[in-house]
Amino acid sequence: MKIVSVVLVIFALVGCATNQPSERGSNTAAADSVEFMRPYELSRTDVSVISLGDVEGRSCQANIFDDKPSQEQAIVLLKVAAAELSANRVVLRACREEKTDSCRASWVCHGQALQVEPLR
Repeated sequence: MKIVSVVLVIFALVGCATNQPSERGSNTAAADSVEFMRPYELSRTDVSVISLGDVEGRSCQANIFDDKPSQEQAIVLLKVAAAELSANRVVLRACREEKTDSCRASWVCHGQALQVEPLR
Protein backbone atom coordinates (compact mmCIF):
# COMPACT_ATOMS: atom_id res chain seq x y z
CA MET A 1 0.00 0.00 0.00
CA LYS A 2 2.90 2.36 0.77
CA ILE A 3 4.35 1.84 -2.70
CA VAL A 4 1.05 2.78 -4.34
CA SER A 5 0.88 5.95 -2.22
CA VAL A 6 4.44 6.89 -3.14
CA VAL A 7 3.75 6.31 -6.84
CA LEU A 8 0.59 8.43 -6.68
CA VAL A 9 2.48 11.26 -4.98
CA ILE A 10 5.21 11.10 -7.62
CA PHE A 11 2.67 11.25 -10.46
CA ALA A 12 0.89 14.16 -8.77
CA LEU A 13 4.16 16.06 -8.44
CA VAL A 14 5.15 15.33 -12.04
CA GLY A 15 1.72 16.49 -13.21
CA CYS A 16 2.03 19.74 -11.27
CA ALA A 17 5.53 20.34 -12.55
CA THR A 18 4.59 19.85 -16.19
CA ASN A 19 1.36 21.83 -16.26
CA GLN A 20 3.02 25.14 -15.54
CA PRO A 21 2.01 28.17 -17.59
CA SER A 22 4.13 28.99 -20.62
CA GLU A 23 6.99 31.48 -20.49
CA ARG A 24 4.86 34.55 -21.11
CA GLY A 25 1.65 33.05 -19.80
CA SER A 26 -1.49 32.79 -21.82
CA ASN A 27 -2.64 36.36 -21.52
CA THR A 28 -5.26 36.31 -24.26
CA ALA A 29 -6.42 39.85 -23.45
CA ALA A 30 -2.93 41.13 -24.26
CA ALA A 31 -2.84 39.04 -27.43
CA ASP A 32 -6.24 40.37 -28.49
CA SER A 33 -4.94 43.96 -28.22
CA VAL A 34 -2.38 43.30 -30.99
CA GLU A 35 -3.42 42.95 -34.62
CA PHE A 36 -1.45 41.58 -37.54
CA MET A 37 -0.17 43.92 -40.22
CA ARG A 38 1.14 42.88 -43.64
CA PRO A 39 4.63 44.07 -44.63
CA TYR A 40 3.33 46.10 -47.58
CA GLU A 41 1.17 48.11 -45.16
CA LEU A 42 4.33 49.60 -43.66
CA SER A 43 4.44 51.99 -46.62
CA ARG A 44 1.04 53.52 -45.78
CA THR A 45 1.10 57.31 -45.65
CA ASP A 46 -1.93 57.79 -43.41
CA VAL A 47 -0.33 56.28 -40.27
CA SER A 48 2.78 56.69 -38.16
CA VAL A 49 4.68 53.41 -37.71
CA ILE A 50 7.28 52.98 -34.98
CA SER A 51 9.21 49.72 -34.72
CA LEU A 52 9.50 48.48 -31.14
CA GLY A 53 11.78 45.56 -31.98
CA ASP A 54 11.75 41.89 -32.83
CA VAL A 55 9.51 39.50 -30.91
CA GLU A 56 9.23 35.74 -30.61
CA GLY A 57 6.54 33.32 -29.50
CA ARG A 58 7.42 29.74 -28.64
CA SER A 59 5.13 26.82 -27.89
CA CYS A 60 7.25 24.13 -26.23
CA GLN A 61 6.73 20.51 -25.24
CA ALA A 62 9.44 20.07 -22.60
CA ASN A 63 8.59 16.44 -21.81
CA ILE A 64 6.17 13.71 -22.83
CA PHE A 65 3.62 14.78 -20.21
CA ASP A 66 3.21 18.30 -21.67
CA ASP A 67 0.68 19.17 -24.34
CA LYS A 68 1.96 19.03 -27.90
CA PRO A 69 3.16 22.41 -29.12
CA SER A 70 1.07 24.25 -31.68
CA GLN A 71 1.59 27.00 -34.19
CA GLU A 72 -1.54 28.72 -32.88
CA GLN A 73 -0.11 28.89 -29.34
CA ALA A 74 3.19 30.24 -30.68
CA ILE A 75 1.29 32.98 -32.54
CA VAL A 76 -0.65 33.92 -29.38
CA LEU A 77 2.64 34.12 -27.45
CA LEU A 78 4.13 36.25 -30.24
CA LYS A 79 1.26 38.71 -29.88
CA VAL A 80 1.65 38.69 -26.06
CA ALA A 81 5.35 39.50 -26.47
CA ALA A 82 4.44 42.39 -28.78
CA ALA A 83 1.84 43.67 -26.27
CA GLU A 84 4.49 43.62 -23.54
CA LEU A 85 6.40 46.15 -25.66
CA SER A 86 3.23 48.29 -25.91
CA ALA A 87 2.75 47.36 -29.55
CA ASN A 88 -0.65 47.41 -31.19
CA ARG A 89 0.46 45.67 -34.41
CA VAL A 90 2.86 42.90 -35.35
CA VAL A 91 4.28 41.79 -38.68
CA LEU A 92 4.62 38.01 -38.73
CA ARG A 93 7.88 37.01 -40.37
CA ALA A 94 7.91 33.23 -40.03
CA CYS A 95 6.78 30.23 -38.00
CA ARG A 96 8.53 26.88 -37.95
CA GLU A 97 8.75 23.64 -36.02
CA GLU A 98 12.03 22.91 -34.27
CA LYS A 99 13.64 20.80 -31.56
CA THR A 100 15.98 22.20 -28.94
CA ASP A 101 17.79 20.85 -25.90
CA SER A 102 15.00 22.16 -23.65
CA CYS A 103 12.04 21.24 -25.91
CA ARG A 104 11.24 17.81 -27.31
CA ALA A 105 9.20 19.63 -29.93
CA SER A 106 8.28 23.25 -30.41
CA TRP A 107 6.77 25.83 -32.71
CA VAL A 108 8.49 29.20 -32.84
CA CYS A 109 7.18 32.33 -34.56
CA HIS A 110 9.18 35.51 -35.22
CA GLY A 111 7.87 38.96 -35.96
CA GLN A 112 8.32 42.69 -35.58
CA ALA A 113 6.39 44.62 -32.93
CA LEU A 114 5.00 47.97 -34.07
CA GLN A 115 3.18 50.96 -32.64
CA VAL A 116 0.86 52.26 -35.38
CA GLU A 117 -1.14 55.47 -34.94
CA PRO A 118 -3.19 57.53 -37.40
CA LEU A 119 -1.57 60.76 -38.53
CA ARG A 120 -3.15 63.91 -37.17
